[in-house]
Amino acid sequence: MDTMFDIGDSVRAVALLRNDGTYPDPDIAVGQVLVEAGTEGRVVNIGLYLQEKVVYAVNFANGRLVGCLEHELAAEGAPSQQYLIETEEA
Repeated sequence: MDTMFDIGDSVRAVALLRNDGTYPDPDIAVGQVLVEAGTEGRVVNIGLYLQEKVVYAVNFANGRLVGCLEHELAAEGAPSQQYLIETEEA
């Protein structure tokens, strides 16, 4: 399995990460923001979804452990202007 990141790598979210219904906390509604864009984290595990999509378990600085796809992450220190960062609507 070819992966962009390895366990232990420092990463950051390049977009708002929202609960898609799979976050295991019943107090967090579907659509609620789990992690703000730019939040730093560390890859703690790597798995596959449907045997084709690489999913990274990332322990973010806000204390949440979130499954992320490669396009939702950037290596820590990568220039942010390369990525589209979604902003939360007021």
